[in-house]
Amino acid sequence: VRYSIFDILSQDLGVNLGDVLDQATQEGYMVHVDETKIRFAHDKIQQAAYGMLTAQQQIENHMRFGLALTSHALNGGAENDELFFVAIHQINRGGPSVLADSKQKDMVASLNLKAGKRSMELSDFSTALSYFEHGIEF
Repeated sequence: VRYSIFDILSQDLGVNLGDVLDQATQEGYMVHVDETKIRFAHDKIQQAAYGMLTAQQQIENHMRFGLALTSHALNGGAENDELFFVAIHQINRGGPSVLADSKQKDMVASLNLKAGKRSMELSDFSTALSYFEHGIEF
Protein backbone atom coordinates (compact mmCIF):
# COMPACT_ATOMS: atom_id res chain seq x y z
CA VAL A 1 0.00 0.00 0.00
CA ARG A 2 1.43 3.33 -0.98
CA TYR A 3 0.54 6.31 1.17
CA SER A 4 0.80 9.96 0.24
CA ILE A 5 2.87 12.29 2.36
CA PHE A 6 -0.34 13.94 3.54
CA ASP A 7 -1.80 10.58 4.62
CA ILE A 8 1.31 9.74 6.62
CA LEU A 9 1.53 13.13 8.30
CA SER A 10 -2.22 13.18 8.97
CA GLN A 11 -1.85 9.91 10.81
CA ASP A 12 1.18 11.18 12.75
CA LEU A 13 -0.49 14.48 13.70
CA GLY A 14 -3.93 13.04 14.33
CA VAL A 15 -5.41 15.64 11.97
CA ASN A 16 -7.00 15.17 8.56
CA LEU A 17 -4.68 17.36 6.48
CA GLY A 18 -6.95 16.87 3.47
CA ASP A 19 -9.69 18.81 5.25
CA VAL A 20 -7.24 21.49 6.35
CA LEU A 21 -5.87 21.87 2.82
CA ASP A 22 -9.39 21.96 1.33
CA GLN A 23 -10.26 24.79 3.70
CA ALA A 24 -7.03 26.65 2.84
CA THR A 25 -7.86 26.21 -0.85
CA GLN A 26 -11.39 27.58 -0.36
CA GLU A 27 -9.90 30.58 1.44
CA GLY A 28 -7.54 31.19 -1.49
CA TYR A 29 -4.29 30.42 0.36
CA MET A 30 -3.60 27.22 -1.59
CA VAL A 31 -4.20 26.21 -5.21
CA HIS A 32 -4.40 22.81 -6.87
CA VAL A 33 -1.67 22.28 -9.47
CA ASP A 34 -3.29 19.02 -10.58
CA GLU A 35 -5.27 16.24 -8.92
CA THR A 36 -2.34 15.14 -6.75
CA LYS A 37 -0.45 18.37 -6.10
CA ILE A 38 -1.24 21.49 -4.15
CA ARG A 39 0.84 24.59 -3.50
CA PHE A 40 0.60 27.96 -1.81
CA ALA A 41 -1.11 30.58 -3.94
CA HIS A 42 1.85 32.93 -3.44
CA ASP A 43 5.36 32.68 -1.99
CA LYS A 44 4.54 35.39 0.55
CA ILE A 45 1.72 33.26 1.97
CA GLN A 46 4.12 30.35 2.42
CA GLN A 47 6.69 32.63 4.07
CA ALA A 48 4.07 34.10 6.41
CA ALA A 49 2.79 30.65 7.42
CA TYR A 50 6.31 29.36 8.09
CA GLY A 51 7.24 32.57 9.87
CA MET A 52 4.45 32.06 12.41
CA LEU A 53 6.55 29.28 13.94
CA THR A 54 9.56 29.93 16.13
CA ALA A 55 12.92 28.71 14.81
CA GLN A 56 12.84 25.88 17.37
CA GLN A 57 9.33 24.83 16.27
CA GLN A 58 10.46 24.83 12.65
CA ILE A 59 13.39 22.47 13.22
CA GLU A 60 11.39 20.24 15.56
CA ASN A 61 8.62 19.93 12.96
CA HIS A 62 11.12 19.09 10.20
CA MET A 63 12.59 16.35 12.37
CA ARG A 64 9.20 14.97 13.43
CA PHE A 65 7.85 14.92 9.89
CA GLY A 66 11.05 13.41 8.53
CA LEU A 67 11.05 10.60 11.08
CA ALA A 68 7.37 9.84 10.42
CA LEU A 69 7.98 9.68 6.67
CA THR A 70 11.12 7.57 7.06
CA SER A 71 9.33 4.73 8.81
CA HIS A 72 6.87 4.47 5.91
CA ALA A 73 9.56 4.82 3.25
CA LEU A 74 11.69 2.06 4.72
CA ASN A 75 8.74 -0.32 4.97
CA GLY A 76 7.59 0.27 1.41
CA GLY A 77 10.43 -1.11 -0.70
CA ALA A 78 12.33 0.34 -3.64
CA GLU A 79 9.38 2.24 -5.09
CA ASN A 80 9.57 4.61 -2.14
CA ASP A 81 12.92 6.21 -3.04
CA GLU A 82 11.22 9.57 -3.50
CA LEU A 83 9.53 9.36 -0.11
CA PHE A 84 12.81 8.25 1.50
CA PHE A 85 14.71 11.23 0.06
CA VAL A 86 11.95 13.66 1.14
CA ALA A 87 12.10 12.16 4.64
CA ILE A 88 15.89 12.46 4.93
CA HIS A 89 15.76 16.02 3.61
CA GLN A 90 13.26 16.91 6.35
CA ILE A 91 15.38 15.23 9.02
CA ASN A 92 18.46 17.12 7.85
CA ARG A 93 16.54 20.42 7.96
CA GLY A 94 15.80 19.58 11.58
CA GLY A 95 19.47 19.02 12.27
CA PRO A 96 21.39 17.24 15.01
CA SER A 97 20.51 19.76 17.73
CA VAL A 98 16.95 18.41 17.89
CA LEU A 99 18.11 14.93 18.88
CA ALA A 100 19.47 14.40 22.38
CA ASP A 101 19.75 10.61 22.27
CA SER A 102 23.00 9.27 20.79
CA LYS A 103 21.19 6.19 19.45
CA GLN A 104 18.84 8.42 17.46
CA LYS A 105 21.79 10.40 16.13
CA ASP A 106 23.51 7.17 15.07
CA MET A 107 20.31 6.04 13.34
CA VAL A 108 20.00 9.33 11.45
CA ALA A 109 23.69 9.16 10.46
CA SER A 110 23.03 5.65 9.09
CA LEU A 111 19.99 6.91 7.17
CA ASN A 112 22.12 9.65 5.62
CA LEU A 113 24.71 7.04 4.68
CA LYS A 114 21.99 4.96 3.02
CA ALA A 115 20.65 8.04 1.20
CA GLY A 116 24.15 8.95 0.05
CA LYS A 117 24.82 5.47 -1.28
CA ARG A 118 21.46 5.43 -3.07
CA SER A 119 22.21 8.84 -4.59
CA MET A 120 25.53 7.50 -5.88
CA GLU A 121 23.69 4.56 -7.48
CA LEU A 122 21.52 7.16 -9.23
CA SER A 123 24.68 9.06 -10.31
CA ASP A 124 23.73 12.10 -8.26
CA PHE A 125 27.13 12.63 -6.70
CA SER A 126 26.67 16.16 -5.36
CA THR A 127 23.54 15.09 -3.49
CA ALA A 128 25.36 12.01 -2.21
CA LEU A 129 28.13 14.21 -0.82
CA SER A 130 25.54 16.38 0.92
CA TYR A 131 23.97 13.33 2.59
CA PHE A 132 27.40 12.07 3.69
CA GLU A 133 28.21 15.49 5.17
CA HIS A 134 24.90 15.61 7.03
CA GLY A 135 25.52 12.12 8.33
CA ILE A 136 28.86 13.21 9.77
CA GLU A 137 27.15 16.13 11.55
CA PHE A 138 24.91 13.72 13.43
